[in-house]
Parts: sequence; structure tokens; C-alpha cells
Amino acid sequence: MIRAIFDFINKTWYIFLIVIVWLVVDISGIFPRFGFFNKSSYEVINTPVIVEEIREINELITAEYYGEVYASLYEGYANLIARDSGDFMMNRKIKEKYPGFESFYTLKQQLKSAKNEKKELIGQLKKTRKEKNGNSIEKLQEKLEKAKSDISQAEDELSGLKDDRNLIYIGRGWVKAGFNFKSLEKADISVNPIKGTDSVSVGVPSPEILNTDINPWFIPKKKVKGYEVYMVEDNRTAFTDEEITLVKHTCKERLKSKAIEKNILSKASKNGKSVLGRFFGLLGFSNLSLETKKM
Repeated sequence: MIRAIFDFINKTWYIFLIVIVWLVVDISGIFPRFGFFNKSSYEVINTPVIVEEIREINELITAEYYGEVYASLYEGYANLIARDSGDFMMNRKIKEKYPGFESFYTLKQQLKSAKNEKKELIGQLKKTRKEKNGNSIEKLQEKLEKAKSDISQAEDELSGLKDDRNLIYIGRGWVKAGFNFKSLEKADISVNPIKGTDSVSVGVPSPEILNTDINPWFIPKKKVKGYEVYMVEDNRTAFTDEEITLVKHTCKERLKSKAIEKNILSKASKNGKSVLGRFFGLLGFSNLSLETKKM
């Protein structure tokens, strides 16, 4: 009897092996299709696993933009003014790094002041004309003409600065957009078991610009440079390393802005659903609901 049992096991051992493996796989939740025990246990066990799988992706690039832009030294100076306070920008070290900045900053402030005065005077004129006060109207018109003259003078002097000393670079490169999954949490994923299939809802951050890059050689084989000097006007002194870096950085900012204007973020969002759909399909889910989280 015992020998007969051993002979049976010896002939059918592979069947026992298949059953054991099947049960281990089902309990561990490696594949969602073998739900002999409890579908809810699969949901609890696997959500953290899925989160880790997505986190390992780190950044998912779903759209790219290739383009060419140009930027000048004075665009870079304007960006410095927009980012930093005047007191900071006018310190001695900044003047050494950016020799042309002080004159540019002073003229920009004069131009801003004259434009504000012009706007205010126009408002006063409209009000005075309603009151039909002839003397006041004449005085305001004189002040308005003076403000217009100040604007014209500041603009001419700014133009003269650019003609006297300027640096323009062409930048060729690419912008990449997509999803950053570093902050993904268990609560962002909801597994919804349905008869015969599974669906998953994923809350992802809004697509963002992941990288903007202009390499020294954009296309090495064709010897196409990433950065290329387009024009140099230098009648006084050489450009500092900081000024050159500033112009190159401004090229990158313009490239990024151009990509956004060309709807790279909306393309990244659209492509993201397709890519993530294939990813979750490999995990056994046939339906994906992608929702943007409020950050």
C-alpha cells in the first residue's frame, strides 16, 4: 500500500509542484489573476509594492521639445533685475562681475520712473479736462511732454549701451517634460477589483519641466554647436565669465519658455496616460484612471 502511494507520487510529482507554486503565487499576490483566496487581501498587500515600483521610475519623461533660441547680455541683465533687489545688485562685487550692469540698471530705473509719471499725468489730464480748467491743463501738458522726452532719452541711451557693448548667443537644445513620482504615496493609488478585470486610480502631480539642456555640441557628428556666439559688440572691455554664463543661462530660460508656448506640458499630460496605461497593464490592470493631484 505504502509502495503504491510512493509510486503514485513519483509519477505525478510535477502536479503537486504546480499546485504548490500556484498557491504561493496567489498568496504572495505577485499576479492579480490568481485570486483564489481573497481579492481584498491582494489590494492591501500590493498597493505599497505598486507605489515602490512607480517611485523607482523617479521621473517619467513623456514629451520633448527641440529648438533654437538667442539671448543677449542685456536680456540677462533684465532677468537679474527681475529676480533680485536693486540694493543687492548694486553692491561692489556684483559690479565687478557684471561691468555693464550699473549703467543699465540706472537707465532702466529712469525709464520706469518716467513711464509711471506719464501714466499718472494722463490720468490727471482726463480728470482736469472734465473740469475745464485751462491753466491746469496747460501745465499738465507741459509735464507730460517732459515725461515723454525723458522716456525717449532713456530708451536712446539704453540702445546706445547695447550698441557699445553687447554679447548675443544662439542656443540649441532640448526641453523634457513629464511626471515626478518622488512624492507618490500609498493613498494616491486606489485598486478597484471588478469581475473579470481590475481597475486602478492613480493621483499624480501635474506634469512639469524636468530638464532643460543645451550641450556644448548639440549634434557632434554634424559639428552643430549647442552654444554659438552670434554677435559681439565690445568697444571697451572683455566680457567676464559671469556675463557669459548669464547669457547662456538666459538662452536656457528662453528655450524653456518657448517649449511651454508650444504646449509641451499638455502633450506630456496626454502622453502620460498612454505610458502609465501600458505600465499598469504589465502589472495586470486593464483600466487606468489618471487624476492630477493638487500640490
